[in-house]
Amino acid sequence: MHSQISFKHLPTHVISHLVRCRQASRCALFLLRRSSASVRSQLGSERLSRTICRRKNTTSTRASHMTTSPFAKLPEPPYYSVIFSSLRTPGENDYGHMADRMVELASGQPGYLGVESVRGSDGFGITVYYWTSLEAIAAWRSHAEHRIAQEKGKTLWYEHYELRIACVERAHGKRT
Repeated sequence: MHSQISFKHLPTHVISHLVRCRQASRCALFLLRRSSASVRSQLGSERLSRTICRRKNTTSTRASHMTTSPFAKLPEPPYYSVIFSSLRTPGENDYGHMADRMVELASGQPGYLGVESVRGSDGFGITVYYWTSLEAIAAWRSHAEHRIAQEKGKTLWYEHYELRIACVERAHGKRT
C-alpha cells in the first residue's frame, strides 16, 4: 500500500514528479528506474513491479487479419506471459490429445488472453500463454485437470522443461 511508503528520504525532483503524476503505475515505474538502490529497497522492487503490471488493460486488441494466424490476438500491455519451454521424451503417449485439451481448457478460464506454441522436430518446444493477472495464472496452475497434465508431463512427456512468468510492458511488431 502507498501509505506504507515513506517519501522523506526521496530527492525533491522525485517527489515533484510524484505530485504531477496522474497514474500510480507510472510513478512506480519512475521510482523503480530512477531512484537509488536504497529507495528501491525501501519501496520493495518486487511489489512495485507487480503494481506496474496490475494496471487495467485497455479494451483495444491488436487484430490479426488471418483467422488461422499463429499469433495470439492480445490487448495493449501490460499483461502477463507464462513461457513454457520443454524437451519431449520419445513417443506420443497421448500427448497431442492432452496438449489440445489444455489449450481448450485454458481458453475458457477467466483472465486468459491467448496462446502461441511451436515445437521442432528435435522435440524442443515453446508455448506462451498470455494472462491478465498473476491471480489468473495461479487459478490456471491449480485447476484440477491441468494438475493432472502437469504430473503426466513430469513423469511421462518431458525430458526437461522450464517455466517462466513475465510481465509484458511493451509489445510491437510487423503485421501483415
